[in-house]
Amino acid sequence: INAEYGDRMQFIQQQFFGAYSPMLGKVLMDKNGHVYKELCNSKKVTHTILLSAQTLICKEMETVYWLPFLEAFPAHIREKIISMNTRNATEKKEFGKEKNRRLWVNFTINVINFKRGIMDPTTCSHFREFLGMYVQEVSARCTKNTQKRQIVNNKLIDIEKIQADLDFFIEVERYKEVAETVQMSARLGNYDPAEEQLLVQKGRCMYFCYIDSLLPPKVQINITHDKVAEIRKLHEAGIFER
Repeated sequence: INAEYGDRMQFIQQQFFGAYSPMLGKVLMDKNGHVYKELCNSKKVTHTILLSAQTLICKEMETVYWLPFLEAFPAHIREKIISMNTRNATEKKEFGKEKNRRLWVNFTINVINFKRGIMDPTTCSHFREFLGMYVQEVSARCTKNTQKRQIVNNKLIDIEKIQADLDFFIEVERYKEVAETVQMSARLGNYDPAEEQLLVQKGRCMYFCYIDSLLPPKVQINITHDKVAEIRKLHEAGIFER
């Protein structure tokens, strides 16, 4: 079943985004967007990127076709169509509230379990080994640097940086634990400037290691340009938050 599912995804990608497809360039998507470029340049695609493409196409179809379609009707009929769709959407929203609550509960549990596992040295070692094998597998499959990037939750991820992402996550968790201890001491009246300075030094080390590295690439982790600029401003101001 998985093989058939994968073949179906590849068929869709080649049918609409393949180099020799008659549909290439005709799909209602932003041709300069990450998703469109990834679909056109990748030899293999994931279900996540196809779902992202489907969402983008739906939005474009609504703008290009649905809104002009509504304008073709008299005002009183147009209001009925809109109210009918709004009512259906409201019913679905009420039905989805409980589902959303369960999803958030499961998400929270997963995050907690992930943190516990990562902070355990043995589990972390196995997970780092797994990530290393995954990077090697993807690198061996790819012939271009662009193919080493994947869309995850609508974000472009560089596969070669995911091990650094793990190290950065662990360092941040440790930093937060120390910061909470220092803040608690300060609230109890035991403020120590040396401890505060130690936090600043630790923050600077993390910054120069992962955000403004002397070794290429300059940014060692998967993070947006906007977030890099924000962190850079905080660093220049000498502000290191949890």
